[in-house]
Amino acid sequence: MRLFRLAYSLLFVACSTQGESGGETGGMTTPSSTSEECQAGGEGCLCVEGLCLGELICAGDVCVKGAPTTGSPDATTSSGTQTNSTGEDPTSGSATTGEDSDNDGDGFPAPVDCDDKDPLAFPLTDGATLNVHSSITICPGTYKDVQIVAELLTNATIMATGVVLDESGLVAPLDPPDVVNLNLVTFRECHDVIVSGLEIHSYHDRTAAIMIDQSTGVRIEGVYIHGMVDEGGNANTKGIVITGTSASTVEDSELSGFFAGSAIISTDEFSSSIFLNRLQLKDEADVSHGLGNLVTLHGVGHFLQDVTMTDSHGSFCGVFLGGSDHVISGGSVTKVENGLCINADDSSMSGMVISYGSVGVAVFPGVTGNKVTGNDLRFNKDACYKLLGPAPGNTISNNQCDK
Repeated sequence: MRLFRLAYSLLFVACSTQGESGGETGGMTTPSSTSEECQAGGEGCLCVEGLCLGELICAGDVCVKGAPTTGSPDATTSSGTQTNSTGEDPTSGSATTGEDSDNDGDGFPAPVDCDDKDPLAFPLTDGATLNVHSSITICPGTYKDVQIVAELLTNATIMATGVVLDESGLVAPLDPPDVVNLNLVTFRECHDVIVSGLEIHSYHDRTAAIMIDQSTGVRIEGVYIHGMVDEGGNANTKGIVITGTSASTVEDSELSGFFAGSAIISTDEFSSSIFLNRLQLKDEADVSHGLGNLVTLHGVGHFLQDVTMTDSHGSFCGVFLGGSDHVISGGSVTKVENGLCINADDSSMSGMVISYGSVGVAVFPGVTGNKVTGNDLRFNKDACYKLLGPAPGNTISNNQCDK
């Protein structure tokens, strides 16, 4: 119907304006056609009832190249929308002429847009929430009080190299202001999504820096996360929380900060096949809390490979295993009360170095089918390994031990 209206209108305009040259009509300057006829609906010519030919859009009653501004009602192909604490689009009202031209129509003028020829590349806005709808590149920079939300996102990549989310000095209230436990970055019901290069600094009072919920195939790579104490002096931040998710990966990343009583990375009982590869994890809490774990893995079939874990004052477990069928290969745990806590079945651990805690490996009562072989369990204060109760059917052998 839209094409019919446009064709009919073009025919009408062509008939009614045949032989006329450009000029001023009703106080509005129309495009000149001194050298060639300007076809209504064509590039640089008048719009026809707000319509233009092909991929052209109507801007100021003239047909031009470009994409709808992010956040506009017709922006069905936009990469993402940003809203501030009032629910308004912070990109609205951006200049579109002269030095501040917005060539790619993403709502950000050239001086602040790292690639003004690509509508999928744009900066964030302090105090805003970015809702991601497709693959995007976030311009490098430090952004205050920003949240990123991806829901029902499929086959997309979020490139965030050089992007820092910093809450050390908030410039706007939380959105909404009466909710404390939020996530800085949330993936919910997403499939085959990659986020790369993001840094998160000085966050507090959050459920997690990154939440992955009810998703598959999410990959977090090359991120740096540092959590802080909250306003009451409590260290209750979490790093990455994974719930109801499968076949997802966190790799080549570093997480540090004040995580007393909370896991830096955790999975729930409804998660499966989570891969944690080449990570640096450190709890910097300056009190001996004796609670929580650096990594808590519930669910089925998780993989932990070459993960380095350090605790300043002693979490209860470096790695706590629940569920079943997990594999740990390589990596190290230092200065944790119990380096590895096994409350899972049919899991294997090899090639780990666990030192300078109280117990290298703690085996919970009733578990079975686990194999702990080829690990270095020396230099722990009380024991290389300890059975916390009857646990037949487990193999603990060929480990280096000095107790």
